Amino acid sequence: MPPGGPPLRTGGPSAGAFLSKLRAALGTPYVWGGAAPGGFDCSGLVQWALQSVGLRNVPRTSEAQWGWVQRISQAQLQPGDLIFEQWPGDGPAPGHVAIYTGRGKIEEAPQPGEPVHEVPWSPGSVSAAGGRVIGYGRIPGLSGLGAPIGLGGGGGGILSWPSEISGAFGKAGTALDWFLQPNHWVRIWAGLGGGAAVLSGVWMMSHVGGDMAGGVGVPRAASLPLGILLVGGGSVLLFVAFHNLPANVQNFPDLIGYLVGSIRGNVTGTPSPSGASGGGAPSDAAAAGTLPVPGSELLPLLGNTGPGPNVPGLPGVPIP
Repeated sequence: MPPGGPPLRTGGPSAGAFLSKLRAALGTPYVWGGAAPGGFDCSGLVQWALQSVGLRNVPRTSEAQWGWVQRISQAQLQPGDLIFEQWPGDGPAPGHVAIYTGRGKIEEAPQPGEPVHEVPWSPGSVSAAGGRVIGYGRIPGLSGLGAPIGLGGGGGGILSWPSEISGAFGKAGTALDWFLQPNHWVRIWAGLGGGAAVLSGVWMMSHVGGDMAGGVGVPRAASLPLGILLVGGGSVLLFVAFHNLPANVQNFPDLIGYLVGSIRGNVTGTPSPSGASGGGAPSDAAAAGTLPVPGSELLPLLGNTGPGPNVPGLPGVPIP
């Protein structure tokens, strides 16, 4: 690996040819298990484009591709590298793969009903839509070093930033991106409001009996029901604060509508904003002919959120 820079691509088909083949696939319908021009799923698109430019033995599923690529950091992203994500409803992690095309954009086969597209991308937009980034990978056997663009970091050389500094800036940028997502601010305010409400409710319930509660004008007879109400409402807000929200929940009226819809059972799931990969598509394990055993959907919670080894899923069970 060059000092301060990503591993070089040497030999084999070029990254440019790979990206050109991907551009030709824009607009192709999403087809679960598809790996041909008539329709693609996420990993099928990657496999088809790589095999079309002459790369052989490309794994079929996103899980297998994650084990095949050379792990890199976000700061080392270059056009043609892969981004691996996990979304609610996916099987063993990672359940989704996208291709970084440069200038902060990705190409992907997102989910049923959405064709192959190129959209803006950032880790914060993935988190805001309810997903998480598993890691980043460089395709073995693909040549061409192309200058890093957009999210990519600096190359090697005497004047390049040390990896410790570029890595710190990358983490700071990811944190800033998280704070710029409107639905994350809804969660922050929900957490602050929920914490204050719970503390106030506990204080109220501790002053039950007598005439007034702590001299603040609250009749002690009302302290218990008011305290219970505050603790209950605060607990709901804290629950909201620690759970991902759909990207279209950007203020408290949106939040109330989302909660009411959840209670009524007419919330259809997490919408995919521009810049976020689509969740909700069947997992690659199922597309390849296996289904995860019950409970394996909890394993991604134990996985690695950055480059490096990931906790493997349980063995699949063949579809009857």
